[in-house]
Amino acid sequence: MKKAYLISLMLLGMTQVMASPSWYGSYGFGFNLAGNPKAMSANLNGNSAPANSYLINNHQQPTFILFGAGKNFTLASKWFSHFSLGLDFNSTGSSTQTSGDILQYGLPSFNTYTYQFNTKRNTLLFNYQGDICSINHWTPFVSVGVGLSQNTASGYSETERADITPRVNTFSNKTISMLAYQLGLGVGYQFDTNLRVDTAFNYGNPGKAKLGNNQRGIAGPQQSLAYSALMLNVRYQFNL
Repeated sequence: MKKAYLISLMLLGMTQVMASPSWYGSYGFGFNLAGNPKAMSANLNGNSAPANSYLINNHQQPTFILFGAGKNFTLASKWFSHFSLGLDFNSTGSSTQTSGDILQYGLPSFNTYTYQFNTKRNTLLFNYQGDICSINHWTPFVSVGVGLSQNTASGYSETERADITPRVNTFSNKTISMLAYQLGLGVGYQFDTNLRVDTAFNYGNPGKAKLGNNQRGIAGPQQSLAYSALMLNVRYQFNL
């Protein structure tokens, strides 16, 4: 009984919050790394015919902005002794363009039209960031977030190639909300008790952007907005 009591006290000491939680605010940028988006599809040819393929030849990789706020906590533990819980908002701001070739029936020999449309997103995540350890002023950390993203696809247009008969095919604009998540691994540098700068590699998946129906009621293609990005974030702790 005495041994079990001592173990319970040790575990309680490891998890006890040693200091009152403090508020923080953060501001930063995400720099998207070059990706290789997969082709999209939409079936304009009838249910029994193969769908058209929408090759992505150009997909702008936008820099996005980040805002965050929450609370820092301190634990009596050698590992993961500091962590924070908060809300992180990140947004691509203005629309970014996707364009490429349309292969009718998915066949390279029927490369008859080009297309373009715009996407943008606004993502809100409940985020956990845990410091693994602290070496002088350097602190490696991990982060996990989950939340919702509002994704918009708009401005769809097509251009026919030479000797191809023009057609009218305009997919409508559409805004949807989707489940979003992110995973991150990085390192922070603590300048003083209030100011810290974090750099990290993040993988995020805010879902897809989907174009609406065209004039025939056919649903448009949908594009994944998943990203890999380098993050730079300045965090300030308030003495409240």
